[in-house]
Amino acid sequence: MVTTWLENFPRLGTGAQRFADLITAASEGQLAGKLYVAEKFVPAFESFDAVREGKAHMFHAVPSYWTNKHPSIPFFGAVPGGLVPQEQTPECTTAAARSDMAVLYVAPP
Repeated sequence: MVTTWLENFPRLGTGAQRFADLITAASEGQLAGKLYVAEKFVPAFESFDAVREGKAHMFHAVPSYWTNKHPSIPFFGAVPGGLVPQEQTPECTTAAARSDMAVLYVAPP
């Protein structure tokens, strides 16, 4: 997993490391949650493209960074005046929503 955060960046960077560790623990070691902080594998703001191009399996970043990829992407993250958690959870967990996210995140621009 590549990130846009510096190593041990409070909350976001440490949260990404915690998530990588949880992947390893939840899979009982069958998957290795390896974290590459900003600039260690790819430049921070190239993490989206690194995943899209298959250079990395996933990234950890703020969706609003990728507005230039598609203007709808920030709505899957925190938007001032946007959805509250109770509204966002169903929007991100239904099959239709996952399909919409796949189109935005995976399909070529």
